[in-house]
Amino acid sequence: MTTWPPYTDLFALRPEICRVNNDRGNLPYEFGGIPLYNLVNYITLSNGNTVPTSLKMVSNVSWEPPDDMKGDIARAMFYMAVRYNGDLFNEPDLELTNTVSLVSGQPYMGKLSVLIQWHLDDPPSPAEMLRNDLIFTLFQGNRNPFIDHPEWVTNIW
Repeated sequence: MTTWPPYTDLFALRPEICRVNNDRGNLPYEFGGIPLYNLVNYITLSNGNTVPTSLKMVSNVSWEPPDDMKGDIARAMFYMAVRYNGDLFNEPDLELTNTVSLVSGQPYMGKLSVLIQWHLDDPPSPAEMLRNDLIFTLFQGNRNPFIDHPEWVTNIW
């Protein structure tokens, strides 16, 4: 059911190198792991452009994104937890939890305490604010409130 709104919401979708996304699978976002990709490695795209791979940290139980993406990912997870609460027929009630063993199964998405820390350590950037504006004006007609009002995270959780 990949046409469900939670699976097509632009606040939860980001372009990524397919191999990196596949390696993450359903691992919860968390600190720790071993380096899987290194920033000094480059891949060549089908159009001939060479781009650096993302630095990712992974273990068999968790996934740590690059520092400059941690806040973005956290705010996307906060948005998803507030936006999708099972109100519609067959819609999942997406949740954040500190019980990591729950995260590997739906509808739990991430370790709440870690996501809060990432949000505080990596505040919204101009690029993230522009993306929020573009999603609102060009595509979905809604905004991620945690980009516009970062203080709401600590008010809610």
